[in-house]
Amino acid sequence: MCGCVFPCELHERRTKPVILQVKVLGLASDFLISLGIPTYKRPHRLRNLLGRLHTQLGKGNKHFEVVVSDNCSQDETPNIIKEFGNKLPIKHYNNATNIGANNNVLSLIEKSTGEYLWIVPDDDDFVYDDSLQQVYQAIANCDIKPAVVLVNYNLVELDSNKVLKTNAMKIGHDLFFEKGFNALTVLQDVDFLTGICLLVNREMCKHPFARDEAGEYHSPLSMALTCMAKGPCLVIAKPLVVLGAGDTSNWRNYWPRIYFQDMTSCLYAANKKLGLPTEILKQQIDIKRSYKTANTVLSWHRFLFQKFGMSWKTLAQYYGYGFVLNLILIAPFKIVMDLKIVKKLTGRN
Repeated sequence: MCGCVFPCELHERRTKPVILQVKVLGLASDFLISLGIPTYKRPHRLRNLLGRLHTQLGKGNKHFEVVVSDNCSQDETPNIIKEFGNKLPIKHYNNATNIGANNNVLSLIEKSTGEYLWIVPDDDDFVYDDSLQQVYQAIANCDIKPAVVLVNYNLVELDSNKVLKTNAMKIGHDLFFEKGFNALTVLQDVDFLTGICLLVNREMCKHPFARDEAGEYHSPLSMALTCMAKGPCLVIAKPLVVLGAGDTSNWRNYWPRIYFQDMTSCLYAANKKLGLPTEILKQQIDIKRSYKTANTVLSWHRFLFQKFGMSWKTLAQYYGYGFVLNLILIAPFKIVMDLKIVKKLTGRN
């Protein structure tokens, strides 16, 4: 047995799929990865990310391009992008108005030119110093190019840089699934389908499902499911990216809505429109319905559903009224018990 928690035979599933799948993918042998950076009023973090990318890419790496979509920032963001103009293969798009975070991410499908789109946020996530080449090599080594690539990650506390979790996907070897949806049976919860962990076939993401079922806040999931329905999925076991934890910005308060409503709605739509197997849908809903999951999401993000547009009725439609009652009973205690959040809500430093 290997060190992975899954059966070893899964790691050996690199047999060539039928010719039809090759035609569907249609990927050229000399592919390019677009590093899509959606940004808004985060100049210092953008500079940090572009510096990391410059360390790995320099100016002339033919396999990568950097595409920055600025959501109409009124600060020094354009100057920072210009600063790296001679250092990176970079393209800069400045939206005339703020089109919203989700639409800004989706706009990278058209703004980019690579065969793969890798959404690389500049807010609380980052890549290690050799991540780009390792991801490129992992894809290049596949006999059949995947439609979607998932990259394992480490979870790190933002302020202290303390590593909270390593090998978050809990796998020991790269996995290759000829049917992309099957990746969800092994990796289970879809909450890892965030931008920094995800590369998608850009042309496949032009399918209406990617935009129509993105919800208000989580387009990466709709993009990933679109690609999983059309071709293979590669899961890279080595943690090559970092997810930041401990962000107390207003954005994090929306995570419960993203997790419980947008993601669930997208999964149901994939079941009807993309052929997501019903057993996988049920598995995902059962994970979200569990007390452990609800408690974790609440303890991490402390929210009031109504304040951020989450409908209790909508939640009950997906998970049942018993689940909603548990959340109502748990939420006040979680908010009160977290002293940092109490201080933040009352304006005390």
